[in-house]
Amino acid sequence: MKFIHKKILPKYFEAVDTGEKTFEVRKDEDDIQPGDTLILHEWNGTVYTGRECERKVGFVLRDCAAYGLMDGFCVIALIPMEETGDSCISIVRCKNCIACLKEDDQEYWCMRVSPGFLVRPDGFCSNGEPKR
Repeated sequence: MKFIHKKILPKYFEAVDTGEKTFEVRKDEDDIQPGDTLILHEWNGTVYTGRECERKVGFVLRDCAAYGLMDGFCVIALIPMEETGDSCISIVRCKNCIACLKEDDQEYWCMRVSPGFLVRPDGFCSNGEPKR
């Protein structure tokens, strides 16, 4: 399971965030697979706005040129995290990793550097890096 970060324009971000848009058409460049987590960062064309939206990847449609999907692109089904039974409810950042807030124990666990690094309340994860 991977965490994949992508830019998204405000009009599409809003549609994904509200649940109106439940798919993404993207260049097939990240070997995205069902079960991965897609983190969409709102980008207004100049800068990141600071808004993020996290979705679990469902089905990934590839190699379907006969039905109009251009070669090298894929359609990604997006599933809201609360529908997956996943306990991750928000994302925090430390210097070199992404952490996931576990709803059950209210602790931040590093998911990028190495699973299991704890992000302490003082803003440092157990690998010693401060949060940004």
